Amino acid sequence: MKLKDTLNEAKPKFEVKYSASRRGKIQVAKFMTLSAAKKFLKDIEKTGAKGIISVNGKPLKLTKQTTMDFGEASPGRRSKGRARQADARMKSFAKRWMADVSDEVEKLNPKMAGRIDWDTAQYLMNKGMKPKEAAKRMAKK
Repeated sequence: MKLKDTLNEAKPKFEVKYSASRRGKIQVAKFMTLSAAKKFLKDIEKTGAKGIISVNGKPLKLTKQTTMDFGEASPGRRSKGRARQADARMKSFAKRWMADVSDEVEKLNPKMAGRIDWDTAQYLMNKGMKPKEAAKRMAKK
């Protein structure tokens, strides 16, 4: 029984999972200490490979305050939230821009009310035109 206990204690605790490319084979290196795993990961990242350190199959979350956190896996990149915010701002900007164009076109040519070509309006918005300029261009048609 004591032999099994000592064998369990001797098992590596930290794993570094790394790959040279996104589609490349994932390789695993096992280490007894966190510092050895960090050093190995730092060395392979110099060669262009990317990797993570995991404990018991879960990614290790390293922070400045604590050296390690054995909690749950990290939720993901924060940039996703920022991208969603930017996307929402762009949608609200586009809605306002389209409403302004619609109002201006109706002022310039009342016959065009409800008959605006939105593909053209989208194109003009993406080109950076102001709503009044786009409305003048669209009201001529």
